[in-house]
Amino acid sequence: FLESKLTILLRGALGGASRTYCLVCASLDSRHADESVDALRFGEACSRVTNHVTNLAAASLPEALRVVDEALRRCDEGLASLSARGRTSLPAFHTLQAKRSALARKRALLALETPLALAGQATGREPQPEG
Repeated sequence: FLESKLTILLRGALGGASRTYCLVCASLDSRHADESVDALRFGEACSRVTNHVTNLAAASLPEALRVVDEALRRCDEGLASLSARGRTSLPAFHTLQAKRSALARKRALLALETPLALAGQATGREPQPEG
């Protein structure tokens, strides 16, 4: 996404598993012809936008770790890109930092569960948490 105010505001509606509708208002009045044509072009461009949903469900702990690691990598790339362009004051940068922190916590929790799951696979039974 570009770092414009509009795309930052609409980021949640334009990505992920959301469905977005665009309502274009145009006027038949010739005084507003230029604005109406621009609005219709924008609407046409919106109709060509496609979004590919990524299923984040994982079938196993190792796969969950892989998914979280990939999300962390994308966050790191985004943060590096914004930093390189001096965009660290943007809300998008701070949102990405918070997302990265949440993912790092999630990864740490998954990593703690992995030895238990692996022990269960080796014995053929469900692992029992200690305590």
